[in-house]
Amino acid sequence: MKISLQWLQEFVDFNIIEKEFFKDLIVGEIKEINKHPEADSLKILKLDIGKNEYQQVVCAGTNVQVGVKTPVILPGMTLPNGFTVKTVKMRGIESNGMCCGPDELRIPTENHAKEIMILNTQAKPGTLLLEVLEKGYSSQELKNLLTIHTAEIEGIEYQGKYLDYVVSGKCLEAKKIEGTDKLHVGIFDIGWKKIQIVYGSVYSIKVGDIVPVALNGAHLPKGEIKATEFLGVKSEGMLCGDDELGIEKNTWEGITRLPADTKLGKPLVELLGLMQSVIEVDNKSLTHRPDLWCHYGFARELSAILNKKLKPFKTKVEFPKTGEMVEFDIQAREVVRGSSFCIIDSVKIEESPQWIKSRLMATGIRPINNVVDITNYVMIEIGQPMHAYDCDLTGNKLVIRNAKAGEVLETIDHKKRILTQEDIIMANDQGPLLVIGVMGGANSEICNETTKVIFEAGCWDPTIVRKASQRIGLRTESSQRFEKSLHPKMCEIAIKRACEILLQICKSAKLVGPMTSQILWDPGEINLEVDPVKICSKIGVEISEDKMAEILKFLEFECQKTHGQLKIKVPFFRATKDISIEDDIVEEIARIYGYENIKPSLPQFPIKTPNDNYERIRTHQARRILSLGLGFNEAMNYSFYSQADFQNSLLAEKDHLKVENYLSLDQTHLRVSLIPNLLKSVFQNQKYQEEFKIFEIGRTYIETGEFMPKEEKNIGAIIANQSKNYKKEIFYEAKGAVEIFLRIFAVKGARIVSAKNPPTYAHPKKCAEIMIGKDNFGYVYCLNPVVKKNHELEGEVAAFELNLSKLAQLGESLAKYKPLPKYPGINIDVSVVIHKAKTIAEITEVIRKADKVLIKDIKLFDVYEDKNLGDDKKALAFSILLQAEDRTLTDEEMVRVQSQVFKDLENIGGVIRGK
Repeated sequence: MKISLQWLQEFVDFNIIEKEFFKDLIVGEIKEINKHPEADSLKILKLDIGKNEYQQVVCAGTNVQVGVKTPVILPGMTLPNGFTVKTVKMRGIESNGMCCGPDELRIPTENHAKEIMILNTQAKPGTLLLEVLEKGYSSQELKNLLTIHTAEIEGIEYQGKYLDYVVSGKCLEAKKIEGTDKLHVGIFDIGWKKIQIVYGSVYSIKVGDIVPVALNGAHLPKGEIKATEFLGVKSEGMLCGDDELGIEKNTWEGITRLPADTKLGKPLVELLGLMQSVIEVDNKSLTHRPDLWCHYGFARELSAILNKKLKPFKTKVEFPKTGEMVEFDIQAREVVRGSSFCIIDSVKIEESPQWIKSRLMATGIRPINNVVDITNYVMIEIGQPMHAYDCDLTGNKLVIRNAKAGEVLETIDHKKRILTQEDIIMANDQGPLLVIGVMGGANSEICNETTKVIFEAGCWDPTIVRKASQRIGLRTESSQRFEKSLHPKMCEIAIKRACEILLQICKSAKLVGPMTSQILWDPGEINLEVDPVKICSKIGVEISEDKMAEILKFLEFECQKTHGQLKIKVPFFRATKDISIEDDIVEEIARIYGYENIKPSLPQFPIKTPNDNYERIRTHQARRILSLGLGFNEAMNYSFYSQADFQNSLLAEKDHLKVENYLSLDQTHLRVSLIPNLLKSVFQNQKYQEEFKIFEIGRTYIETGEFMPKEEKNIGAIIANQSKNYKKEIFYEAKGAVEIFLRIFAVKGARIVSAKNPPTYAHPKKCAEIMIGKDNFGYVYCLNPVVKKNHELEGEVAAFELNLSKLAQLGESLAKYKPLPKYPGINIDVSVVIHKAKTIAEITEVIRKADKVLIKDIKLFDVYEDKNLGDDKKALAFSILLQAEDRTLTDEEMVRVQSQVFKDLENIGGVIRGK
């Protein structure tokens, strides 16, 4: 949102001095004046610039006098418009600097453009100009103050900064240049002299027209203007179209024609009100402050910050007690909080005055016509959106109702909107006229033929407006304000202000009847009683009761001191969703008092180290193991997916929570597994990579019938390979990754066994579950062929899932490093033929039990199946590492362990080969 600082000056008395523009300027005193030998309009000045230094400056100022002090800029320094002053010769006489007039300093004045600025000061020559200018605030200072005390200001835009040497000029003569059809030459009066300008036929300039003229030396957005010749005809400047000036087009002709009574030679920035500093406010800082979506709201804040009086917002308009009025029926009473209407007749539709257009343009709103501009102006000024109807098109009988399903309204942006029964509309007996809180219809908009206008200001339920805006796909300046919960009292204030402006700028307009209003919702008065001692305790600094009361009164709170307490009445514009409890008052006092005035201090209570968030620590550890240790790439998906997504993974809807106000159709349900979104990532990545490994760590949400879903943090990982040269069994690659992860993650007692109830998206025959004790901690599996087909995946795909929340609760930490063994180990190989039903995990556990101290590692290095072994048999070969930490093992110890291994394997039905 854009706020004009100059507009705020209408409500608060403060000066804006762009100090950074004047850093190179000093005070100079004129000691001598001599005529220029070659030009009567020029004078040669001897300037005292302090420290017994003098400079010679050639000047065209008409008001120079000996003894006068004036702003001076020396060679090498820069003017506010960005022009760097150089030592030059003017008609053969050297000039070492420049005496500045108000135009060069961008200071509004009634003086002619060729007058220097005379300083009424006792300051010595050489003093910095900043030290003698009237005290004020720069835009940067105001930006910083508002950011600290009110809301974040993202930036400042200095409008009109290229227009310092563009003035009003009146055409005295105009004719074509012989030998060309496109070029014309004209004589233009610019107040203090007449100049000749060559211009193109694109502008049909007539004698008497007053238009923008760029003088020699002007720096426009597209370059510098210099005196030149066209076909031998001298041109001392340029006529400027709106696009060349970098301003909003004011007419279809592309050049602004100024009123006939415009003072000649007046800078354009003053005539058009373009010399404005506009701040860009971060909208998300204002979501809880409906009162700040306007200039008057920011003026109120600035008055409190600067300790300046805020001018009351009053209107001077009286409505007739009888006459024609709007009759309106409110059927959708649950939506309407308040609404006001009035009728104005004999209106002439025309361009708005420049002061309205310039303020609208400064805040990013395109001027349209006087009536529409007034509704936008009031919205930007006091924050209450309005709408204007052509009364001859709508009639004076209106109804606020729910739209009928399928009703169509062409909005003023000329797009047809298909409405639903959830949409609330303003309508007449012919059909919809406006979508409440969003945008008006083209069938009732103000046009050049309009003479009778209905002004409407409404206050609507913010939730309904937000939903309608989302459903239609249209977010406007109005809807943004309605979403913040406005007070219905603003409706009548807005109507009165709009009528006041229209009657001021359109003399033929007249009110033909009373204003009609209804208020259906009143949040009521909010009265709070707060303890100043508690406030000081919470803020952390002593603030007097008088100071607290002063701050609150600047913000228009009513405040009384009684028996050591502050009794506070919250203003109506802060009572809808903002101020409601004592802590809100604490915040108001603290921010205006200034957080920078609160000295930091250590907490006055014992400090102890906070408990570690063990789940977060283990999450970081898991991420490092998967990415750095196992070579997986991390994916980050939303916590939502669509119904089609979970159906493609064969998941049931009953376990899901559906989002009520989902942002899009692909984010309608909270996820119960990480795998569906990861499979979508696989589909996208397999277009570019033959093989890759991805993982995600995130929370899942399972419907349990309770108030809150079951929420756990999980790890999901997928290995995908569509290479024709891939020879591995992808299930074992995924299983190996799980085993390595669990080992580094220091999970003890984990077993990988055949899954009894595999997930729906897992292969029913190629799925194992990860068990610790009797609890399931995850799965490793190949992808279900149906799911693979649903996601259009190629090649081999395997995945694993781990419940990180449960793993973190085990209380383990990462494996600690041990010193390298000092004594050598012994490897023994064991080959056993055993029934296929026996799992590798079971056999490994049997081997380890033979000697849990000496057996350090067991590796399966061969699996063999053959008809000669039997259809239900398999041959497995293991390498077993035996090692002691304090000695070298003897042959007897090796034989003892080996014999025990053989015996234990035979006890479970194994036959030792080569025994």
